[in-house]
Amino acid sequence: MSRSVVLAPAAPQDLRQAVTHIARDNPEAARRLRTRLETALRRLGANPALGAQRPTLAEARYRFLAISGFPYLLV
Repeated sequence: MSRSVVLAPAAPQDLRQAVTHIARDNPEAARRLRTRLETALRRLGANPALGAQRPTLAEARYRFLAISGFPYLLV
């Protein structure tokens, strides 16, 4: 069973800005980023404990998930 992922209020705009920034130079890479973000969010909905804890950076309730092929993290 998959749950809905609740994004922080600023997250949708941050994600759009990242995709738009990449699209200026490489529209195909921007499409790949969008697809990988959507996949990661679906995976998080199915498994909320996904990602690594980074106790030196944030409380244990936060997890960090790298976006494959891109220098971005979902936190």
